[in-house]
Amino acid sequence: MKRILCIILTIMMTLTLVSCGGSGNDPEPQPLPEEGQMTPVQTADAFLKAFKSKDTEKMKEYYEGEISDLSMIEEEDDSAMADLINAMVEKILDFDYSLGNETIKGDEASVEVNFTTYDFSGILQDIMNNLMSDAVALGLSGLSQEEMEAEINELIGSKFSAALDSADKDWEGMVTMDLVKKDGKWLVKDVSGAKSFMNALSGGLMDFAESLNDN
Repeated sequence: MKRILCIILTIMMTLTLVSCGGSGNDPEPQPLPEEGQMTPVQTADAFLKAFKSKDTEKMKEYYEGEISDLSMIEEEDDSAMADLINAMVEKILDFDYSLGNETIKGDEASVEVNFTTYDFSGILQDIMNNLMSDAVALGLSGLSQEEMEAEINELIGSKFSAALDSADKDWEGMVTMDLVKKDGKWLVKDVSGAKSFMNALSGGLMDFAESLNDN
């Protein structure tokens, strides 16, 4: 269980940017003002569009932080885990969003973003709740501790993949994105450590992980 959760949280902490280049499936962005004249809302919108399509070159135009810091997922040797990561990435990037209030104070600004995505935390919670009978059966199978952990990890992975296939977008959350003006241009501040942003992308997984640590 810890291995699956660590993989999922690793994906979240690295913003799921496994590869560069757009998918070509997103709608064409609306025309924007000339360079340097974009509002904070327009900047946030352009950043999120580039993020959804994994277009790191485009993201650089609207981001204050280092894009390289957002792409640090190591290759996974386990093919089952690699498949789970790929499935998770596709679901995470399939979020919807709407832009809310914009607040500007000098060279600082904030934009409210309402996210709609899959309830990843609910999926994981359901799997944990239904895992007990499987764990008991494995405990009586005569396997070693290491073998049991491997079996449980594979079981959780397969259950999670199956749940992702049938999941609906029924998780909603609001995030405030911070921006800063530099050289007359609005840029999204570093989000790599922004818990609320990661939590929204992961459908509450960050909160779920914290609740496990508290118990």
